[in-house]
Amino acid sequence: MCSNKITDESVASFKKLTALKKLSLFGTNVSDKGLKPLADLKQLETLDLRATPTTTACAAALKTLPRLKVLYPSLVFFDPKAKMQPGQYRRLFPRAKIMSFWEDEVSGGNPFLVP
Repeated sequence: MCSNKITDESVASFKKLTALKKLSLFGTNVSDKGLKPLADLKQLETLDLRATPTTTACAAALKTLPRLKVLYPSLVFFDPKAKMQPGQYRRLFPRAKIMSFWEDEVSGGNPFLVP
């Protein structure tokens, strides 16, 4: 999506997309509160929250996603405990691969260096 025009209110309409498997909210203004409607997306496998104002508090909404395999958390400094975030996300989502800001699913590393 990558737009600061996407907000918590915008995400509310996504809950109707029950077959959705991948969702990128990269660079949007979606917060922890705005992720609650995503709990209905039981088919969601990949979620990109990079560069959003979300914190580890979003786990309450996301823990209900049984098929979540890949999570790009926002590791920007919105969370005062940012240094602990990667480990916290791994504990909160043991079945999901927690990606860093620069990784992608294809290359496993810098998205600008895809072979």
